[in-house]
Amino acid sequence: MLDIAATGASFPINVPTGNLFDYNTDTPYNTANSEINIRFRSLGFTAFEDILKLEFNKTTAIFNPDIAKIVKYDLENKTDITRTRDDGSVVYRIPGTKYVKLPHYLSMSADSSAFNNSFFNVNHRALPYINLNTNELEWWVDETIFTRTDQTNSGQNAPGAQPLSAQERLRQFNEALRRAPPPSDTDNVD
Repeated sequence: MLDIAATGASFPINVPTGNLFDYNTDTPYNTANSEINIRFRSLGFTAFEDILKLEFNKTTAIFNPDIAKIVKYDLENKTDITRTRDDGSVVYRIPGTKYVKLPHYLSMSADSSAFNNSFFNVNHRALPYINLNTNELEWWVDETIFTRTDQTNSGQNAPGAQPLSAQERLRQFNEALRRAPPPSDTDNVD
C-alpha cells in the first residue's frame, strides 16, 4: 500500500430523505432508495503521508484492543518487523494477543467462492492493519476462528489424517480455482 490520502474534515451538504416517503400503489415496496447519493464538502487534503497509516491502524485499534497491542508491538520492535513477517506462507502471532496474521495466500483464498473453501469463513471477520515498515495491508483474524478453519481445511478433524503443508494447501486452492466455472453476469445482482 503506497498511496493513501484523507480529507481534513468532511460534512454532508445534502440529505436525500425525501425519497424515503415516496410510495406508489403500483409496487409493494419502495425502490427509490436502492441507491443513495450524498454529497460532501471537504476542507483540507492530506496525501502520501506515513502518519495516515498510523492513524488508520489506531482507528482500527479503537474498536479492537488486540490491534492496539499489535500497533504497540510494531512501534517498539521496528527493526524486527520486516524480517519476521515477510514470509507469505507462515502464520504470525504477536505475544499477548488473540489475533494471528493471515498468510497472503489465505487472504486471496477468502475472497473466492465458498464452494469447497473452508477459509471463506474468515471473510468479513478479519481486521485490516497496515504494516508501517513494509506498507503491506495485513489481515488479522481471531486465532480460534483461524485454527478451527485451518483444521477443517487441512483435514486434521479426520481420524488419522496428516495436516497439509502450506504449499499443498496453496496448490489445492489454485487447482480449485482452475476448476471453478468463470463468474457470469447474473452472479452480480443489484
